[in-house]
Amino acid sequence: MTRNTACGGGQSDDSLQKLVQLIIIDEVHLLNDDRGAVIETVVARSLRFQETSGQPVRIVALSATLPNYQ
Repeated sequence: MTRNTACGGGQSDDSLQKLVQLIIIDEVHLLNDDRGAVIETVVARSLRFQETSGQPVRIVALSATLPNYQ
């Protein structure tokens, strides 16, 4: 999913996006790291596609460790 297809501009290939029904994100504890923005962007674009297309997408986030939140 590129920025252009997610925002409605440029060439769109919805056929691949329509096939995706499950997104599994491993090491989600890295959200607070440099790569966290990438994970957040993928999730946001997937949810936006779900809202506009009506295609359900399940998102599963996995982590071996979680910090002690209070």
